[in-house]
Amino acid sequence: MTDAVPPEPPPPFAPGLPSAPVHSDALAAPSWQAPRSRATPSGGIPLGVMLASLLPVGLVLLLAVIAPGFLTPLLDDALPVLGLAPIVAFLGALAGLFAINLLAARAIRNPFVLGLVVAMTTTAGVFVVILAPAVILILVKLRSLRIFPQDLLRVFSTGG
Repeated sequence: MTDAVPPEPPPPFAPGLPSAPVHSDALAAPSWQAPRSRATPSGGIPLGVMLASLLPVGLVLLLAVIAPGFLTPLLDDALPVLGLAPIVAFLGALAGLFAINLLAARAIRNPFVLGLVVAMTTTAGVFVVILAPAVILILVKLRSLRIFPQDLLRVFSTGG
């Protein structure tokens, strides 16, 4: 009579996916490695996105040094935006566009789509920097002429 060893019971149920059987061929083949990520010095945000996002702020600083009178309409309290000076809305818009770029850099993995988003928001930021003082001056002038947007709408809707 031979001593028969009873088979071992199966391991207890473990949640999750069952493991794949290991074949000797799989151990000999080189394993797949994930591609290396691009350089992201600032907590996962590419350097190009950071630089492009800061272009409108750099333009504001450049204009403040070269032509300080260019941004003075934004400091005028003659036309408040939500009860605050126009500079607050201006800086809020630039901060919002910067935040959109940072959120897009974290959420979008496709570099082409990320580039499109960053290009659009940076272009919008540059337009805000260039056009905001002019818009404030125009609105202040219209207000001093006692022409209000409601009057302009009435003139253009009735044809004169």
